[in-house]
Amino acid sequence: MANTAGVRDEIRRDEDGELLGFVQPSPGTAGGEWLALSVFGGLLAACDTEAAAREHVQSCGLSILAETWWVRPEPAAPWYEATLVEVRPDEVRCRYTEADFTLRTVAILHPGPETLRLTRPA
Repeated sequence: MANTAGVRDEIRRDEDGELLGFVQPSPGTAGGEWLALSVFGGLLAACDTEAAAREHVQSCGLSILAETWWVRPEPAAPWYEATLVEVRPDEVRCRYTEADFTLRTVAILHPGPETLRLTRPA
């Protein structure tokens, strides 16, 4: 099922309908890259085709949530390593993994690439 409208397509597990993530065309690339996105819209991978993006979400869309992520709770704050505690499409609760903050949990409403990333920011 090709997505030519540029909108996010939900990817759900066949067995139980669990949301695994989304795929969407990469903005600004006519007929080019496809993005594999997490349940909350976090970038998992940029893929050459829609089929590859769908496969990526199906194969690791949920398991990758157990990886270390990077969170910045406010625009002026530094980035912190964190583990995701609870994930919904509109909110992510995470716990910092750094020694000084191990018991601190923070909620990120409407997470985006400026607040939550899988890869360490430069």
